[in-house]
Amino acid sequence: MSSYGSFDLLLPRGHTNNRIKPRVATFVSRSLSHLKVNPRPDIFDDPYVQVLEVSAVGHDSILLFNIYKVRYPDTQQYTMERLFTDYSFPTTNTILVGDMNAHHPWWNGRIEIEKHTSTLVSKMEAGHFHLLNEPEAPTFFQYRSATHSL
Repeated sequence: MSSYGSFDLLLPRGHTNNRIKPRVATFVSRSLSHLKVNPRPDIFDDPYVQVLEVSAVGHDSILLFNIYKVRYPDTQQYTMERLFTDYSFPTTNTILVGDMNAHHPWWNGRIEIEKHTSTLVSKMEAGHFHLLNEPEAPTFFQYRSATHSL
């Protein structure tokens, strides 16, 4: 574990072939001493997915899935399809976050053609997940072209 100022940096373990570097990271504030954040490589041990169990005394723990969508070089599948097609997320106390580069009318009403969403949306619907993004609020800004997307 590395440290940056008052934060601890959590990274997934490196991939066994050492060609693929982790693409997700989580910073945990040291000022939240009552909060425990533990990596869970037993759930997924992958450089593009980080599963963390977040807990505090007197509260149920939460599983946080930090996901980066990328085409995996060995299979040419994207992260969601490669890892989550046959996986069932816990239906309680689960948060999905990350850079999924998915385009869908659920979070962007201007989208006419869905892109990279079939597995993500079907898993969210099956697990009765709630979208916490503010509707139509940009989540990505392309500084070179001064455009944004959701």
